[in-house]
Amino acid sequence: MHDVAILLLIFLGAIVALYLVAYESNNSKESLKEWAMDNNYQIIEQKLYPHLFTPFYLSSSKLQVVYKVRIKDESGNEKEGWVRLGSRWTGLRKKQYKVIWNKPN
Repeated sequence: MHDVAILLLIFLGAIVALYLVAYESNNSKESLKEWAMDNNYQIIEQKLYPHLFTPFYLSSSKLQVVYKVRIKDESGNEKEGWVRLGSRWTGLRKKQYKVIWNKPN
């Protein structure tokens, strides 16, 4: 009986973890869309990146999310760069954005 209770707790913990990952993934996509709309950008490409491979590596927490994006602005100009979403302490619960644009070639 004790083993069944432990297995049930592990199973429930896994379900909660999967739900949280799915929620954060969907929430980060919505936050990125909101950032683009706030700045009158159209997102052409977006890719979620682990912090280790971004310019934000040393200044981000695990609660924040980083995307590499290619956007089109109101004038039709395209830009590429990195967008960090969320705050260091509360993650995506706080509407906060930091952008680093790639230098044009």
